[in-house]
Amino acid sequence: MKKPYNKKKRARVLLVAILLAIAVCAGALACFNATLKRGEKNKTRESVAEWTQQNARLLQYKMDRYYDTLENVARSVQNLPMNSQETQKKIGRNFPTEDTHFICIRALDLEGKNPEFTGSWKDQQYFKDSLAGNRGIGKNGSTYKSGVVLSVPVYDNSDQVKGVICGVLSPDSLNIFTDSEEAMERRDLYVTDKDGTYIVKQDYEGVSGDNLYTDLSGRELSVKLENIRFRVSQNMKVCFSAAKTEDDVAREYAIVQANGQKLNVVTVMKEKTVLETSTYYQKYLYLLIFQLIMAVLVVVWIYLRMIRDDRIYIKNLNKRLELSEETYRVTARNNDVCIFTYDVETGLIQFLNEKYKELGLGQAQLSIPVLMKKIQEINPSTCAEIEVILKSVDDKLPNFEHKFVLWSGGRKRYLHVLTTNIFDNMGKVARMVGSIEDITTNESDPLTGVLRRAAGIEQIEQILLTSPGVGRVHAFMIADLDNFKSLNDKLGHMWGDRALQDVAKIMKNDCRPRDVICRLGGDEFVLFLQNLPEREVESFAEGLSRRLHLTYSDGSQSVSITASMGIILAGRSETSFQELYARADKELYEVKRTGKGTWHIKE
Repeated sequence: MKKPYNKKKRARVLLVAILLAIAVCAGALACFNATLKRGEKNKTRESVAEWTQQNARLLQYKMDRYYDTLENVARSVQNLPMNSQETQKKIGRNFPTEDTHFICIRALDLEGKNPEFTGSWKDQQYFKDSLAGNRGIGKNGSTYKSGVVLSVPVYDNSDQVKGVICGVLSPDSLNIFTDSEEAMERRDLYVTDKDGTYIVKQDYEGVSGDNLYTDLSGRELSVKLENIRFRVSQNMKVCFSAAKTEDDVAREYAIVQANGQKLNVVTVMKEKTVLETSTYYQKYLYLLIFQLIMAVLVVVWIYLRMIRDDRIYIKNLNKRLELSEETYRVTARNNDVCIFTYDVETGLIQFLNEKYKELGLGQAQLSIPVLMKKIQEINPSTCAEIEVILKSVDDKLPNFEHKFVLWSGGRKRYLHVLTTNIFDNMGKVARMVGSIEDITTNESDPLTGVLRRAAGIEQIEQILLTSPGVGRVHAFMIADLDNFKSLNDKLGHMWGDRALQDVAKIMKNDCRPRDVICRLGGDEFVLFLQNLPEREVESFAEGLSRRLHLTYSDGSQSVSITASMGIILAGRSETSFQELYARADKELYEVKRTGKGTWHIKE
């Protein structure tokens, strides 16, 4: 009779132990789930705040460029009357809208008047700010929908304010966020003025008006609204939560001031999105509880085995949670810095600003094989330099610095690369973040942007050390503008400078990144097309000659210019610049003698 009794007792003890084990495990998993939610929420908040600060610096940089343009306009009219049609026309000619991004630029006198309008802007706050010697910003009318006005003072020779230059931008000009980023980050992004009025915004269901603080006033906030406004006015970062309402979900906010006390960058994220990562892990936690309960109900030894497997799984899960997925954002320190990230798992390189285009790359995101192919087209020797940089991932170097040479845009660039590797908890490199800075000395002609004479000769001499491939040649071309003196004499040197810039632009568009373009002086240019199929030289010369037939007019008279070109084909590495120049000059002389505006090729 003892044996059945002992079995029954053991069964009851085992049942109680199982229930206690289930209760303890369920409680532990619940605590783990709560900790996971708090950790992920805090991590996401910090990421959003950092991301907002970086966007504020990008907006500051963008605003500084717009103000710099207006200050250049102010300097150009320093000695001109402000309320004059000629002054306004000069601004339109020297600073066209397609180059400045402004819808229009106006010169206002001390009374706020412009010769093209009967009204006055003297009562506008931005006009008053600029009269006081400051940069101004305001609405173009009653709202920002019709434009954002930027203003700067104009000083006379005695450093007294004599007027104001105002430029009107479309609100989209201040938009520093792309659609792809918005979709990827699932964030709502805004730019407001110092009073909270929206300049750039997304029309989601939580925005009902035109002012951020008005939208927030009807919500329960984790930080008082007056404290938010005060901290923003003191140039302090502000992060807070807005509780759920009948019409909207709970949201997280981050506000950072940009451009002094004039503009704010705002990031808004739904609380559901903030908790999305922890919700993703919850599915696995629920599955784990179910497996655990089913295992202990079948047999004890399976239950014990599952406990062991569970411990292993939890340990691995913790390692996964410790792996940071935060996105590293670096703002460009100046206009020569290209910022990129490299995801080791996907093998994708993404450029975070527009400077990648100056390196001859046409995509903001590309894989390593595509990148190497692009670099191979620009400069084959640079591929080895790229492999050296990527090797820092295999070597697990925290920081890496490298300098190398890249041929691009017809010139030799010296690039300085700084990289930082981000590691996961397993000690592997998960992501590389870096910057590429152009540290080339000033070798460009300031008017046309092509190489100066000395720099051009040096680069051509360097290329001539190697012979072209089979069926290919080096094409040395002298281009001399016809009727250029007549253009200067009849229309003025300003038109001559414009013609030189147009000619240089056409040449750069026709040439490849590895070709060399330099201005020898005056209206004479040298083009050096390296390693070009011989059959393509004639079609290149024909197309370039056709595009260099240009006509300029000031309204009363017009002048046409063309280009005469002498071309020499070189297939030997021992050829020198001076030898090619002398031979090409003879061909140019024949073109000038027999008929201008055409070209002649000789091997």
